[in-house]
This record gives sequence, C-alpha cells and structure tokens, in this order.
Amino acid sequence: MDQELISKKDLLQDADISYGQLYRWKRKQLIPEEWFIRKSTFTGQETFFPKEKILERIEKIKQHKDDLSLDNLAQLFTKKIDEEPQFKNISLSHLRSKEMISQATQDLCQLELTNVDTLSYPQAFTLFVIEEILSSGSCSLEEAKLVLTLLRDQEENFIHKPYVLLVSRKLGVATAILLHQHDEVHFDSASKVILNLSLDELQERFKQPLLTHGGIS
Repeated sequence: MDQELISKKDLLQDADISYGQLYRWKRKQLIPEEWFIRKSTFTGQETFFPKEKILERIEKIKQHKDDLSLDNLAQLFTKKIDEEPQFKNISLSHLRSKEMISQATQDLCQLELTNVDTLSYPQAFTLFVIEEILSSGSCSLEEAKLVLTLLRDQEENFIHKPYVLLVSRKLGVATAILLHQHDEVHFDSASKVILNLSLDELQERFKQPLLTHGGIS
C-alpha cells in the first residue's frame, strides 16, 4: 500500500511551523533527506512528505527542543550509533543512578562485567529493554531471559534498524521474534501476544536522558 503524502504547504499549516524551521531541521538532519519527495503536479514541481512520519517527527522535535539542542536531537533520531562518540562507552553506574536500570535487571542479565562499569551501546540498550519488560509485568522471568538471548544474538540488527519485539505465548510456551516495524505477522488463534514493543521508540527514550544529563564514561 502506498503511503499517504502531505504537501509542503499543508505540512507547514498543519504542523504550525515555518519554512525556515523545516529546512533548518533538514540541515541539522532531524528530518531525513529522503522524506523530501519531489513530484510533478499541474502547477509544476512540488515537495511532498510521508504524512504520518513527518508529523510524528515534528511533534517529537517540538516535544524535546526545550531540553535538547538541535545537534543532540539529531543524535536522538540517528540510527548511526557507531558514528556517535557520545554512545561509545556508557556508564552502568550512571544508568543505575538515573533509575534506568534496576538491580533485578542487572542480575537477570548476568553480565560478564565483574568490577567493570563501562558498557557498549548494545549492552546498555539491551539492559534497558529488559528493564522495560520486567517493569511492565507482561512477561515472566523465563520469558525475559528468552528475549535477552534473542537480543544478544541480533544486536547488530535491532540497534541499527527499526524493529518491533513481539513475544507470544501458546499453551504456556513463549516465542520471541524481532520484526521490521512495517511488516505484518499473523498468529494462530491459540497464540496470545503478550508483548508488542517498538525498539525504535524505546531507543529514543533510552538516549534522551544520556543526551540531557550525560552518562558517558
């Protein structure tokens, strides 16, 4: 199905932003270049945008712009984690002090980090995902361990691409899968989806306090 588009004129009106703001955000890479779609119309060439994506992104920019600089906002949205020095080494003690990670999550993950306080971005974000799962109460400890195994095996995929984490349960047996956010999946009627978590959205939540307050070793 083709995505719904919105013209630049309608976008500026609906989002209540100026032409200057839109193109400044583009220059700062808050809005991806590929979202600016040139199309021929009866009045000539016009610029259109994927409506749902652009409106959601502008709302997030407005939501965070008082707390984060435009450069930090770009880091909030980026998928190029390896290119951002701010995410190279993350302090476990900082995550604990900000209550982003609990002792229960740390114990469950059983990190091989004896007397080590520095985590890679994938390690730290995996902890954050497990914290979210345990806090929600939707999964048992064994099901959370199942998710942990999946994330450790697929960390290069879920870090750099927009994935959804699904956990289903059938006859007491759980299955965890990573699914691209635009794909569809169908379960049989005997299966129940107990967790549906956007890792893309969760990464933004994870990065915001790091960018606002620090947390890099």
